[in-house]
Amino acid sequence: MANVPTTNTLPKLFTGMADAGIEHGEFELCDPEESDANLRAWLGGLPKDGSRVVTFTQDGTGSYFGIWLRANHADVEAAPVIYLGSEGELGVLGKDPRAFIELLGSAMTFDGHAGSFFSTDDDADYVIERRERTASFAKQTLGLDVLREPNAIKAEAEAAYPDLQAWVDANNAHR
Repeated sequence: MANVPTTNTLPKLFTGMADAGIEHGEFELCDPEESDANLRAWLGGLPKDGSRVVTFTQDGTGSYFGIWLRANHADVEAAPVIYLGSEGELGVLGKDPRAFIELLGSAMTFDGHAGSFFSTDDDADYVIERRERTASFAKQTLGLDVLREPNAIKAEAEAAYPDLQAWVDANNAHR
């Protein structure tokens, strides 16, 4: 598929994410240059259909978050953000990078096993500060006063891209 980018460029909206200190305890930025190696490990090879996933974060379990690039959504600025769980869990978390930044603003953690979000009960000053920093980054980056709930953002994304499981099934060399 000639129109799927071959570079590991991240959306412009993600600029400053690391500097803002919005990383969650279970959410660490990773090198997008390792995307092909990450996808080979997860799928057992690169996708047969020429699509790509540019991975940009990894959680403590080895699950990846990435930009899903295919012929019908090859623009990194508008492509969906997906979750590839360490035990095969899947999720479309944002219909585009903008929606994913909004989701991050909730400072809630995605549980791939349950397919839902949770917030830690930790009221330590550094946790509260990180939550506030994350919400502030999202609001400023997106120009919003109020952020939507993460479940609404995920539902919108899954409705826009319902074929993630079929794509994985068609490209998974482990099966």
